[in-house]
Amino acid sequence: MKIYSKPVKIVALLILIISIAVAGVFSTFASLAITLGCYSEGDKWYDSYIVSNAQYNDAYMADNWYEHYEKQQAGTINFSEQQYLNSLTEDLQNSSIGLIRVDSQGNKTPIAGFNYVENSGINEYQKISDFVFSDEYYYEMYFNPNSGINDNYTRAYDNFNKLLPNCYNYLAYIGISAVIGFIAYIILLVGSARNSKTGEIEVKYIHKIPFDVLTFIILPVFIGLLAILFEEICYNLDEVLYFIYGSAVSCIIGIFVICLAWFHTFVARIKAKTLIKSTLCYKILRWLFNKIKNIFLKLKSNADTKKNNVNTNNNDINFDIKDKKINLNEFYEKCSNNLKSADIKGKADTLYNNITSGMSITAKIYLLFIPFILLFELLLVLIINSLFLGFIFLVLDVFIFIKINRLCLHLNEIKNAGEHLAHGDLDYKISVDTFKGELLNHAENLNKISDGMTVAVEERLKSERMRYELLTNVSHDIKTPLTSIINYVDLLKSQPVSTKEAEEYIEVLDRQSVKLKKLITDLIEVSKATTGNITVNAVQMEVKELLAQCIGEYDSRFKEKKLQVVMNTPDEPVSIVADGRLLWRVFDNLLGNIVKYAMPNTRVYIDLTNKLDTVIITLKNISQTRLNIKANELMERFVRGDASRTTEGSGLGLSIAQSLTELMKGQFSIEIDGDLFKITLKFNK
Repeated sequence: MKIYSKPVKIVALLILIISIAVAGVFSTFASLAITLGCYSEGDKWYDSYIVSNAQYNDAYMADNWYEHYEKQQAGTINFSEQQYLNSLTEDLQNSSIGLIRVDSQGNKTPIAGFNYVENSGINEYQKISDFVFSDEYYYEMYFNPNSGINDNYTRAYDNFNKLLPNCYNYLAYIGISAVIGFIAYIILLVGSARNSKTGEIEVKYIHKIPFDVLTFIILPVFIGLLAILFEEICYNLDEVLYFIYGSAVSCIIGIFVICLAWFHTFVARIKAKTLIKSTLCYKILRWLFNKIKNIFLKLKSNADTKKNNVNTNNNDINFDIKDKKINLNEFYEKCSNNLKSADIKGKADTLYNNITSGMSITAKIYLLFIPFILLFELLLVLIINSLFLGFIFLVLDVFIFIKINRLCLHLNEIKNAGEHLAHGDLDYKISVDTFKGELLNHAENLNKISDGMTVAVEERLKSERMRYELLTNVSHDIKTPLTSIINYVDLLKSQPVSTKEAEEYIEVLDRQSVKLKKLITDLIEVSKATTGNITVNAVQMEVKELLAQCIGEYDSRFKEKKLQVVMNTPDEPVSIVADGRLLWRVFDNLLGNIVKYAMPNTRVYIDLTNKLDTVIITLKNISQTRLNIKANELMERFVRGDASRTTEGSGLGLSIAQSLTELMKGQFSIEIDGDLFKITLKFNK
């Protein structure tokens, strides 16, 4: 298998994605372990930035507490200062640390943090640091791991103990994932810009986007992820640690993936030798250069022609001012004609279409407008150095962008309407309230097309309905004399017959008249089902029992045909919304079809599956004759499974079953796999 083949590329891409994901997960743990000091010697969890920041805040609170506490002892504290003291006392008590103030004489004053554990005292605490404010005093800080308070200290302590045993394993996993991902990425680079079948160099997908435009699009995303990363790491360290570090690592992964994608298309363009040629700037400059070159070539050609004409008669050259003025006017006229013949606008449109081939209409417009606006704003601020003008033009640009965005939305609506009409959704209409100009005319034309097609479909349905009504009326007219024929045949059967031949004739008349009656009944039934003239009384009913009863009715016929029925149903009752009379007719037609066409000495599988909001009934059997017909053709009227038409039946059974099922809001489908014939019914609960 070639390294540029599609399976190799897919496997390499999957391995790269999994490697990046695994490395990202363990990088989250490793980065948190680094922050908590898991890779330092000794128990250094309290030296992390998280705890150090919290220590400073708590020491500052304790210093304020002691200052107000002295005022309270001296009786000079006012009401607001007393409230502040109470607030500090509460904050320090609801903490897992204890603080002791030590003055220059060595006198120690316990701060309120130790009062939280009154019975245990300082023995429950571990000293973590000394926080020095000045030469006159400092604070000793202690930590109680058993305080039960979930603060920064406890979270740092718990996470440190969780991460420390496996901290070096994280680095190993990251390294292994990096090596595997690097190998997969090298494979992708080797197979980049190569056809999966022939191995020839070709560019497609992302490689067809102009390289400078792609870089211009990626750059803001890259900068945005860096900004989010900086904010997550610098300003949110007092939040949920795993979430913050996971977000930071996700940003890093996003930046890494962007770099990989950019370098991948960079390598692909180098291999295809289109790196410079695929840029939008190159295409514009080349187009301008070719046009200017053509203009000067034409001018030079005209000048050479004039020079040759002048050299034929040098003595007659007159260099007066009038001739110079005429020549100068001719020069300007030639330049104007050449510029007109260049058709710059048409060529620019062609260039733009070639660059944006394969892109949607909205993307094309955004690609044309957004880079121009951003570049214009940048030049305005840098060159003119006026933020006010920049703001004014920015407001104007936003207004223009809103208008263009509305235009894009209208174009998308027209496109969606065309797709709906193409897929047969004739009821789809465009709301033309916000349309104007040519787009309004186009949208109204699409709505008129929809109306015209709807009328045509209705006319066809009307014609179909009239045909089935005619069929029904004729069938009724035939049914009346046929009933008389059947009655008289019954009378003849009850009378004595003189010869054996006459008795056989009467049997043939009886059999064929019954067959003809069945055919007429089916015709009337299919006509009613197709035109919707059957009353459907859909109620909640138990389908499992009805199916078992219908199978019981066919038990003798199954045994006669030597068919073994295997029925799989759930133990609990199964209810659906259907008409019991019509559902019985559906089961009767399908089971009768199995008896007619199933191979003897085989099994018939009937499964009833109860799902969340749907009940599925499947019937499977092996056909006696070869099924050299498509499943959708079997659904057509008067089509039978045997081409010789030697079996009984009219070919209407499946069509009637399908029509009745759809009248009950169910779904009917047929599948043929070799000689396996499968029917699936789906009903809502």
